[in-house]
Amino acid sequence: MEQACSADSYEVTSQEGITGQASVEMFFSSLQAHLKARATEAAANVAEVEEASKLKPPRSRSWSRAQLRAARDQCAVSEEAGRSAARRKLKLADRADAAAPAGAEPP
Repeated sequence: MEQACSADSYEVTSQEGITGQASVEMFFSSLQAHLKARATEAAANVAEVEEASKLKPPRSRSWSRAQLRAARDQCAVSEEAGRSAARRKLKLADRADAAAPAGAEPP
């Protein structure tokens, strides 16, 4: 786009490809309207995102069941580890009793 000689108008091209002259006020009022529309759209998008971030997703039963299943599995593992440790202690105690002389007192 070439700038015309006049300081208060510019050469512009329409969406259809037609060239012509437009005053500075007309050019900037169009630009200002476009920018206001885009700002309004952006503000609406920001408000929508902010509103969505306030909402918490509902807990589903499958999520709760999965969590309970994991907790139950963890308890089972802990219980088995406790039983295993108790068995080892009993074996050590049995070995100590078997190695001690028959008439000796336990320590």
